Formats: sequence, C-alpha cells, structure tokens
Amino acid sequence: MKFFIKLFVPLIAFSAMLNANDFRNSPMEQNANINVNNTVLAKVEDRAITALDVKKRLDIAFERSFTDLIDSKSARFQFYQSGWLQVLDEVINNELILIDAKKREFTISDAELTEEIENRYGPNIIANLQKANLTLEEAQKMLSEEMIIHRMIYYFVRSKAEQSVTPSKIKKSYQLYIKENPSQEIYSYNVISIRCDDNKLANLAANKAHLLLKDQDQDPKELEDSLKEIEKEYKSCSINVSNLYKTSSKDLSLSHKNILKDLEKNSFSDISSQVSRINNKQISRIFYLKDLEKIEAKTFDEISNELKTKLVEKELLQIGNNFFNKLKKEYLVENKVISKDFCPFTFE
Repeated sequence: MKFFIKLFVPLIAFSAMLNANDFRNSPMEQNANINVNNTVLAKVEDRAITALDVKKRLDIAFERSFTDLIDSKSARFQFYQSGWLQVLDEVINNELILIDAKKREFTISDAELTEEIENRYGPNIIANLQKANLTLEEAQKMLSEEMIIHRMIYYFVRSKAEQSVTPSKIKKSYQLYIKENPSQEIYSYNVISIRCDDNKLANLAANKAHLLLKDQDQDPKELEDSLKEIEKEYKSCSINVSNLYKTSSKDLSLSHKNILKDLEKNSFSDISSQVSRINNKQISRIFYLKDLEKIEAKTFDEISNELKTKLVEKELLQIGNNFFNKLKKEYLVENKVISKDFCPFTFE
C-alpha cells in the first residue's frame, strides 16, 4: 500500500512544519488538551465517517513519522489541523474501494490473510496484538481491508498507469529532457572595464592595462591596485574589475560567448571596444577566463528509469483521480463538513 499512501495522502509533507525544538518547551504542553468534536464528517452509502475515524488514522501517521514528538500535544494538534482534510478524503476513498470490491466479490483468502498477520505481528501473534491494543478479529479485519484496497488500487490504477507508459513515451520524454537540459559549459570569468571621457585616452589606458595583465599573468582581482595606478595616469578614466561571473553557455550573451569560447583557462582576451549609444563614450573591455567546466547531458540509459518513474507518477495521479471520481458518481457520498473554516479539533 506504500504507493497508494504516497500518491493520495502525502502526510509526510507536513514534517517540515513540525520541529521538535519548537514544541518541547511550549508552556501550553502541560495544561492544554486536544478536544474532538466527534461529528459525522461524511457518509459513504450507509457508512458514517466521524472525526474519531479520522483521528485514528492521524494518530497512526503521526506516531510513525514523529517518534520524538509523540508526547507533544501542541505538535499533534498542529498535525491534526494540517492533515485532517486529506485523511478524511483517504477514508472516503478507502470506503468506496471496499464497497466496490464487495460488489465485485473481491476477497482475500484465509491463507493469504494468515500469512500477512504472521508477517506483520511475528511468531507471538496474540502477545503482539495485545501490545497493539487489538483483538485477532480486529487485526484480521484491518489487514483484510488493507490488502483489498492495495490490490484494487493496483488492478484499477497502478497497472493501467504502468501499461500506459510505453517505450515511445519514454523516448519522447528523453527528447524533451535533452532539449531542456543539453550539454553545456560553465564559464567562470571576470571583465575588466576601462572608461574614459576622451576616446584617445581610453585606448591608451586600455592598452597599458592589457600589457600589465598579460605580463603579470595573474587573477585580475590580485592586480586591482596596479590597475588603479594606471587609472591615476589618465585623467577622467576608470578601470574596474568585475566580480567573478559563473554562467552557463545557454545563458551567456552571444557577444561574451564569442570572446570566451576561444580563450584558454587563466588567460586574457584581446581588447574589445564599443561606443556607448547613451553618451557616445568609448568602453573598452578585457575578459579573463578563470575556469571552464564542461557538463555532458545524461544519456538515455542513465536517465530512462527516472523519466519512466516520473511518467508513471503523472499517470497515477490522472488515472487515480478518474478512478475515484467514477466511484463517487457510482456510490452515494455526502460530505458533511460545515464550511472551509471548520476543524473538528480544538486545543484548549
């Protein structure tokens, strides 16, 4: 039943909301209590689903997922608040499946049930059932229903989802993946910019800066003081070294890429100059390629299982929703929740 719970009631998603340190020292822990308004929340045919039915399932999920918070009333209440509507929907869906299974005369054999009880509760079945506060009859009923739900979901949802994901669909998904995640190069680079009010001075300053950079052959950030000395020689000039850019080839501007693609690692480009359309002043740039990392796209063999899993999950959602919507039309379902702001649990 693992995939069923994961698909339709992902209660573990609420774990991010529950941090043990937020609740252990809460002043409300000792005196407050969780109260249950045990009203009927829904009816499926002639079966009434109460707040206590929902609470039982919430307790099981909470105690499995948050062992360090079992004694925290405030954490448990927050979990109830966050998850009760989803659990109610799960209970409704489970009841629909059981009704449909009965109509189809779908049952679990005694031998299968006995084997599952032994697997679940070990060799000392009676003693372990007593620890779990269950009678043998209760355990048999619970496991029988769980196995029926599991198999019905497999036959009418999962098997169809898996069959619908054909090799051609996986290949098409891979083509889309490659389009969105092509092989790429990651450029790490700096840009040294030289700006002057006078274009002639701009050329002189740029040439001197370029000679310094090529001669010293160091990271331009380590040469900023020397570049500032050149800046002082030429009035109204500024020389700036950018922070390190780290950009994918697919996001890199064409003008930058055309310069960087021909550079070796730890090398400087020639001077590139252009005149600003705004103030008609020249801007000279020198590029420094610090590093170039090549990332190859994943092959079909590497990614096909992951793509298949995602496609199956997508189909599970669609086919599962269609399956339950069909059951809700076939059988009588009455939602008794008063309003969207209603909650059957209070913390006082």
